[in-house]
Amino acid sequence: MNATEDGTEPVGEGPIDTLDAIERASSIGMLSAGDTVLATKQLAERQALALNEIRLFVECYSYSSVSRRILAILDREGLK
Repeated sequence: MNATEDGTEPVGEGPIDTLDAIERASSIGMLSAGDTVLATKQLAERQALALNEIRLFVECYSYSSVSRRILAILDREGLK
């Protein structure tokens, strides 16, 4: 893989997130339809767990205006 002179990012490729990686692997035949569904489900479960952990952490510091804003964003987006 080619990289920029400083070696930080591949040339001609942008950063790829996990969902994009799952979709790409599926489109090129590396994942079957069942594996794609399972990988997407596992990603959603990990994201839900992470959001719950963030909510628990932030609630410990609910006196902070930043924490209140984070909780408001999670609530507004329906992320519980």
